Amino acid sequence: MKPARIIIALALSLAVLYIARTYSTVQPQTITTTTNGFTFTYETVPKALEMTSFDINVKVDGDIDSTLSVVFKSSKYGQDIHTPHYQYTTTPMTLLDSTSNIYTTTIQTGKRGQNIYYYFVIRDNTGGQRAVFLPQDTNAFTLRFIGDIPNYVLALHIVFLFATAFLVTIAALQGLDILTKSAPVAPLSKTMVWVVLCTFIAGYPIGFMMNQFGYGGFWEGIPFGTNVTDNKSQLLFVYMFIVLLGSIGSLTGGKTGKDAFSSKTIGKLAIFGFFLLVLTYLTPHSLQLSPTLINTICYGFISLILIAYTLGLLKHQKGGVTKKGRKTSA
Repeated sequence: MKPARIIIALALSLAVLYIARTYSTVQPQTITTTTNGFTFTYETVPKALEMTSFDINVKVDGDIDSTLSVVFKSSKYGQDIHTPHYQYTTTPMTLLDSTSNIYTTTIQTGKRGQNIYYYFVIRDNTGGQRAVFLPQDTNAFTLRFIGDIPNYVLALHIVFLFATAFLVTIAALQGLDILTKSAPVAPLSKTMVWVVLCTFIAGYPIGFMMNQFGYGGFWEGIPFGTNVTDNKSQLLFVYMFIVLLGSIGSLTGGKTGKDAFSSKTIGKLAIFGFFLLVLTYLTPHSLQLSPTLINTICYGFISLILIAYTLGLLKHQKGGVTKKGRKTSA
């Protein structure tokens, strides 16, 4: 393998992982809004360690006299984002810093995988609401409780994510050679073996460990669940596996028959695989989609690539690979 190609693949892989780490993970966001003369400033808290005490702070600017109070409205165990707000518990918040108008409350986090939903209210002595602070996209803020993931699991996760990104980039560059230089498919096929292996290990065994330690479950990819993170990993693996199957003839030197796709198509599929990897890595873990939409996307995508592979098999006769640089057995 040419050193220049390795350097390019390393650079692109590191760039993808850096961007993914920066934009696809759940990051705190500072939200400021003004309602009824009161300005709320809050830095969101996406997650907190399970079974611990945790402080939530919010800054409230405005004329809050002795007849008004800032309260924390939160869901109880078993309630979800759709629970009516009147069923939430009400906890008065304490003025932590009078110079900056920061109010605080302490909560007890639950078991990993559970969520708490909450918002802030300014109310008067009669219980009337003077101002309500809610996120714009949902009807409550969400705080998820997570477990402590061991360092060795995190290390394995990072290693195989990088290996997958590096190998997919190498495959894309080999695909570009096929399109521009009529290079043989066999080197790409060999790379795809390692791509599939690394994608499988990153998405399944290590994914199982990440889920178990972090959220108390094993797998929520279709058909077992509609978790975005598990499903995007599964779609990437299925796609890479189909590309490998489609070029299996070149991998075996024609012993298993022809490739299911033409060399040009295989090159294009490898290049598209890089963009699919980028999309997968940049899709936020916290993305909330309806089960119906997730099922439609996942089953639809898998069906399309399976149909394409089946049509490719039907189109190409059994026999040796006939492209330049590969064996023939017919």
